[in-house]
Amino acid sequence: MYLFFEGEELPFNYEKLGVLEVEGERYASNSEVLEELKREAWGKCANGLIKINSGYKEREQGVVFVSETEETYRAKFYTAIAVKISLNEDFIAKYGEGLPVTFKEK
Repeated sequence: MYLFFEGEELPFNYEKLGVLEVEGERYASNSEVLEELKREAWGKCANGLIKINSGYKEREQGVVFVSETEETYRAKFYTAIAVKISLNEDFIAKYGEGLPVTFKEK
């Protein structure tokens, strides 16, 4: 999987497959949320993510219909465009073999 963050040059050919967004759980690390983004892209047959952007969103947790249990927290999120990059010798020479995608055990 090849990762290109917002603002990086994209001097190669690719096909856009879709826009992705993932949100982390309350105590999820940046790397856990980024891994989930890579898994989502892999599931869409993408081999790259471009224009990756991140931030924090306000989220709520609690028991439904019991306002006393509601709690607000900030969760990490990532958005990106999933792409199928046209791989050739020049691309691989410049960017390498890409990053591995890990899968959670169920």
